[in-house]
Amino acid sequence: NQFGGGNRLSTVNEAMATGRSTFRFDDSIETLYQQEWSGLVRLAWLLTGSRETAEDVVNDAFLSLGHRTSPPNDPKPYLRRIVVNKANDHHRRASIERRYLPTPAQPTFNPDVDEVWELLAKLPDRQRHVLVLRYYEDLTLEQIADLLQCPVGTVKSLASRGLASLKTEATP
Repeated sequence: NQFGGGNRLSTVNEAMATGRSTFRFDDSIETLYQQEWSGLVRLAWLLTGSRETAEDVVNDAFLSLGHRTSPPNDPKPYLRRIVVNKANDHHRRASIERRYLPTPAQPTFNPDVDEVWELLAKLPDRQRHVLVLRYYEDLTLEQIADLLQCPVGTVKSLASRGLASLKTEATP
């Protein structure tokens, strides 16, 4: 698995041990981290386009979970929402940075995925988010609308426009 995750657990454990959290980082959270880390990193990578940013986003999501005074009933959707929100934060920061800094060339990871990613990367952020959540995460339109905090009709419209753009770009 190219997204591993084993060495990141110690980083989260260290952050939690420093007293920055009011929630006890117990075995169930460690298990959740080990089970969900790689899938959340893949989601964040698809949303942000950067493996390093994806890892940071996911670790921040787990730290946010640790800062809660009481754990959510179902932490998986909570973590997914944090990842989506932090990916949006990343895009906001990146748009400000683009105004002032030149962008360096992006590294490539997997040639099979790069072609698809290049097409996805050309889409506006919201269209890309909807398509990734719909077809990678296999979420329903209602779940996507809830995550992105917009109406279901907006999700449908974003998905339709995104797919049309991908079809146009992919057709020689």
